[in-house]
Amino acid sequence: MREVIRIDGQVQEDEKPLELTHFQGTSGWEKIAYFPKGIKRLVYLGNCIREGDMFASYNSSYIIIYKGHLNSGKY
Repeated sequence: MREVIRIDGQVQEDEKPLELTHFQGTSGWEKIAYFPKGIKRLVYLGNCIREGDMFASYNSSYIIIYKGHLNSGKY
């Protein structure tokens, strides 16, 4: 099981796994039907007042921005 990288250094005490609900697509926020496979590096960016918990996944050729619920941070 993997865990998000936290740039703020805080620890979240929760048993539920990380939930990604939307990703930033070409036409705005798009709903996620299932957890994306192949995410090897996921960074927790913090909590946005407007959008909620924000995340970024890094691949060798692109970055994807997600929003969802941090919960335990494990995925």
